[in-house]
Amino acid sequence: MSYSKFLTLPAKTFLGILIVTSVLLYGPASVLENLELYDMAVESRTFIGLLFLSSTGFLMAHFIQYIYGVLKFYIVKKDKDV
Repeated sequence: MSYSKFLTLPAKTFLGILIVTSVLLYGPASVLENLELYDMAVESRTFIGLLFLSSTGFLMAHFIQYIYGVLKFYIVKKDKDV
């Protein structure tokens, strides 16, 4: 998958990545051991952290883009009313 296609993924995809990586990073060890994910989480902590940070950044970018679109719509609508 090219980088430009990765950027066009919906926000729900990044939210899912964020939830999974946050559970792997910040979940209790006992839960991760029951799911047999503790060893993988410890060994891949750097990669999981990078995924966590990048998905957070992409979600913030989606949110900023949404707010910009909403504000732009109301500003244009307000200008048409005047």
